Amino acid sequence: MNKRKVQNLINSYILIIYDGSCGFCNQSIQFVLQNKPASNLRFVSSLSMTGEIILDHLRIQGIQQTIILVEDGKVLCKSRAIFGIIKYLNSRWKYIKVLSVFPYYFSDSIYDFISQHRYNYHVFVKSSAVEITSDLQTKFRDSLQS
Repeated sequence: MNKRKVQNLINSYILIIYDGSCGFCNQSIQFVLQNKPASNLRFVSSLSMTGEIILDHLRIQGIQQTIILVEDGKVLCKSRAIFGIIKYLNSRWKYIKVLSVFPYYFSDSIYDFISQHRYNYHVFVKSSAVEITSDLQTKFRDSLQS
């Protein structure tokens, strides 16, 4: 895959890389979509070929099962990624960012707990896949085409 296309994607958009096999994670992406995210957000499953290429390009290994935010050349993981994503929502949820005043070891430990038990949250998850309507198709990157 062309490194130039990968770098162009990274430079052009704010990327949310998520675990596409996790129903809880997919439901979280649905939540982001329902809260009118910024137009330059793009979603990539870490399990897709594009996701694997981007993670490889960024030299990220071993964390395909966590949420990753790539913005302005910076890679944010776990609770930092969550707080970074929240600021791009056009709803009252963006005010939850005030919780980022807590030390990251504290918020990351909460993230880790939820992450370790996320497959047990099937009670809250309606679907194991993100519903992609035609108007949202451009928000998802399953290829490196612009």
